[in-house]
Amino acid sequence: MRIIGFLFVYLFSLADLGAQVKDRYLELTHDTLSAEMVGTNFLRTTFSSAPQAFFMNKDCMDDCKAWEIEQLDDIYRFKAIEGHRLFHYSTDRLSAKTMEAPADRELYDLLSNLFRRALLLAEDVDGYSLGLDGYICYFASTDTCGKVNVALKWAPEAGSLCRELTDLGDSVYSRIVRNETDWALTKQAAAALLEKLEKEPVDTVRNPVYRGIWQLGLQLKNPVELSEVPQFPGFVDIEKYFYDKMEYPVDMLKANRGGYAVCQFTIDTMGMAKDVFTLESSEPACEKEVKRLINTMSHWLPAYDKAGKRVECMYAVYVSFRPQHHYTRQKIREAWDKQKEQLFIDYESMPEFPGGSAACLEFIRKHLQYPSSYIGSNKNVRVTCTFTINTYGGELEDIEVVRGSNIPAFDEEALRVLRLMPRWKPAVGYYQQPRFMKCRYTVPVIFTDPGK
Repeated sequence: MRIIGFLFVYLFSLADLGAQVKDRYLELTHDTLSAEMVGTNFLRTTFSSAPQAFFMNKDCMDDCKAWEIEQLDDIYRFKAIEGHRLFHYSTDRLSAKTMEAPADRELYDLLSNLFRRALLLAEDVDGYSLGLDGYICYFASTDTCGKVNVALKWAPEAGSLCRELTDLGDSVYSRIVRNETDWALTKQAAAALLEKLEKEPVDTVRNPVYRGIWQLGLQLKNPVELSEVPQFPGFVDIEKYFYDKMEYPVDMLKANRGGYAVCQFTIDTMGMAKDVFTLESSEPACEKEVKRLINTMSHWLPAYDKAGKRVECMYAVYVSFRPQHHYTRQKIREAWDKQKEQLFIDYESMPEFPGGSAACLEFIRKHLQYPSSYIGSNKNVRVTCTFTINTYGGELEDIEVVRGSNIPAFDEEALRVLRLMPRWKPAVGYYQQPRFMKCRYTVPVIFTDPGK
């Protein structure tokens, strides 16, 4: 099944969560709300796990309504669902009333193009636009690379482009429920709204030019296949490192001015960032700060090709500077600093064998060979070994026996097996800034006589 275009709307009443931000377009949720928080579990239950044409409406009474337009071979159709309660927080498969209605290629293409254009115009604004006694609309679209872009709008004003978009989504749902087959008015409304949106200019600061132009994330310097991608210590998402360590430019903060920078750098075979250059920047101060963060970041675990050889790769990041986001992060950081005074915190994580401790023991068991000359001797032997885990790749170094068996054959076999081990994930130190650390690790190797 192939699904094109994507619109996701989620409505509910809210208390005032921040300053009112009245913008003409949708608001990007970058650094504000992750896509996983917007109905992910609900989408997995009824519609496709990565839909590209979807609409959901949830009101203050917890009634949830959603529709999806899809293509199966040459057949186009709407699928709709009506349910109750907070579906997006549920982990169980939900049962709900489902409905279908026929569609056609013209309507399919119109809605696809309309929703994509609406998401293209979405702006990266300061803070939320949420307010009292209203509803919030979330919009999302899946691009050609499979990435879901999410935007939102609180209580679109009557006569605004966002309100027209929301009203169109509600209208489509009502027609599906009534099992209508004449979509002429919907096509007319969608075409008229698309024409308006296509005349709207794209703001290069609020809507960064990197979208659809620059490829973000991992990029290989040579067309090779990787067995392991580079890993950054401590942060699941590298963008969180930039926002956590960012020092907002003073002059921009005083002027309450935002901006962005798109930078690219090389991760060498030692995991060090080098050759930093700017692809796009709205302010020299933004470029300077992002470059500083890249040049002072901890080293990565390097990438490896299929042959197990370290290879260089390039990485591109987009970092936005938004005053309201900065103040929010500052408050969170201050609250956390106060909590740390009352907590005992372990600032280090242990090194890890691929797959965990159980996989490590299984590796030893699988490769360990009981010395043949001692089979039947009824000797159960324990050899304790230690080694260093390299911080730049996780390779094992300085492997030695710290408590032997006084029988060289057992000690040598224990060392042989440990030398066969794959790379480990090094320990991570979290004090001030996450970083990979060199450490010593002790492992017991136990021999059990197979002839006993």
